[in-house]
Amino acid sequence: MKVNHSKVIGQWKYYVVAAMEHSGLESLFSNEVSRTGAKSFYFEAEEMSLVPPARRFFDGYANGFQTVRINAESPKEAATTGKIIIRSDHLPAGKYAVWARVKGTGVWAVETSKVLIHANDWEWKQLGVVKLKGSNTVDIVSSNDNLMLDMVLLTTEDFGPEASYPADSNPPDEVSNVKAEIFANNIELSWESSYALDLHHYTIYSGNTADFECNNQTVIRSVLKTSFTDALPEIQQDNFYKIIAVDNRWNESKPVLIHVGKE
Repeated sequence: MKVNHSKVIGQWKYYVVAAMEHSGLESLFSNEVSRTGAKSFYFEAEEMSLVPPARRFFDGYANGFQTVRINAESPKEAATTGKIIIRSDHLPAGKYAVWARVKGTGVWAVETSKVLIHANDWEWKQLGVVKLKGSNTVDIVSSNDNLMLDMVLLTTEDFGPEASYPADSNPPDEVSNVKAEIFANNIELSWESSYALDLHHYTIYSGNTADFECNNQTVIRSVLKTSFTDALPEIQQDNFYKIIAVDNRWNESKPVLIHVGKE
C-alpha cells in the first residue's frame, strides 16, 4: 500500500495499527508511530522483569487477563520489596510521566515518588516523572501485599489515560425507532441503526418486567441486521425486550426498552 505523505498536514498525526478478523473483531493496537516518532509507550506489567514478591497473577478484568500482584510467599519475602523493571533503552531520551493501571491498597513508588493507592476497581494513577537517557530502567516498587498493577504508560504527552489500552472507549449511540409486530406466535422486532462507524452487532435481551437486567440469563441473540424475530411457543400478556448496540471494541450503548403486550 502506498501512502501519500503530502496529505499529512497541520498538526502531527499519530497512528496505530490493528489486525481485524473476518467477523470484525480487532486485535490490540500496535505501538504508536508518527513522523516525529512515538510519544507514548505502553507496557504489560506481567511481561516485564519481576523481582519477588512481585508475581504474575490471573485477573479476568486486567488487560490480557494477567496482572502483577505483590504476594509474599514467606516471612523473608514479606520483609522485602517487590519490583517491576521496565527496560527503557529503546525509548528516546526525555522526560516521561509514568502512569499505571492499578488496583488494591498500598503504595507504588517510582524513584523518589510514592503514590498511595486505594482502589477497589482498576484505575489509572500517575506514579511520578522520570528522565530517561536511553540506558536506564524504570523500576516500580512496592511491599504492600495484594497491591496490583496491570499496565504501565510512559508518555511525553500531557494527557491522562482512561481506557485499559489506547483504544476507543466511547459507546455507540443507542438504537432508535424500535417497533414490534406480532404474527401468530412470532414477535418481530425492528429498529433504526445506531450511528457508529465501528458498529459491530446488536444484542437482544428479553424479560418479564421492564426493569430486568441485561445478562447471560436474559440474552436471546446477537444479530448484524436491524431486525429480529422471537419465535415463542405462546405469546405472553407482557413481553419486554432491550436492544443494545455493540462496537468493535465491545463498548455497549444504553439499552432501549420495548414492551410488547398481547391484545
